[in-house]
Amino acid sequence: LGIAGIMFSLMAALIGQFMSYESPVFLIRKGRDAEAVRSLIKLRLKSSETMTVQQEYIDLRRMVEEDEVSSWSIFSDGNWRPLVLISLGKIAAVLSFNAAVNQVRMVVVDELLGLDTFSVSGVVIISIRVVLGVAFLFTIDRCGRKPTQTLSAFFSGFMLTTMGGIYMQLSCVSIPVASGVFLVYELVASTGVHLVPDVHLSEAFSTKKKALSIAVIQLAEHAAHIAIVSVTFTWNFANPDIYGAILLFCGIPLMVIAILLHVFLPET
Repeated sequence: LGIAGIMFSLMAALIGQFMSYESPVFLIRKGRDAEAVRSLIKLRLKSSETMTVQQEYIDLRRMVEEDEVSSWSIFSDGNWRPLVLISLGKIAAVLSFNAAVNQVRMVVVDELLGLDTFSVSGVVIISIRVVLGVAFLFTIDRCGRKPTQTLSAFFSGFMLTTMGGIYMQLSCVSIPVASGVFLVYELVASTGVHLVPDVHLSEAFSTKKKALSIAVIQLAEHAAHIAIVSVTFTWNFANPDIYGAILLFCGIPLMVIAILLHVFLPET
């Protein structure tokens, strides 16, 4: 808890440097347009008002004007579509990275490393996800958000389903092979299925509906995590007989969601 507290304190200090400017949308709503433009200049790290800043101000101004005549309901004005699609993306992220799947992977990797008294597999898995997540955060728009998310989700689901089928069919699975597959899986899952929904979350909704829409989606995500933890809390993850069911349960819906996102999710 102490280590976590120190890390959160350091993160708060760093985030505070970027959150020290007032929201342009708030300033426009209060009629303080000149301050909104100055805030945009600072947020975009510009020294003066550029054409990009002017266009962004115009877009925000138009959005605020549209919000004045729109409803607060998150299910009106066409808001239900991005709400459902991003919720599906978040559920896909949960299926790819949850307590049950992570526990299976950590047990297998620790067994490969021959670690009985302590575990480093969690550090390995999280390190891969953090490094690739940060790297793709800066390159995702070059590759396209939709293909990055759908391909990452589909192949993540495919790998989980394949491994689940293997565990269901075989009484003994090679630990080196399983560990290698799970590490490759982490590489695939880290490239989009967990990252892109967060990017969409910040851009998909109008300013009037954004707060409640984000709250509902986050509630669905955390409810899914809690449900998985509640069901598997007392399971013995040292027993490989349960691995097949866990991986199939997460892998098959993940592929289905990937196909739905490929069909209905627009490129942004």
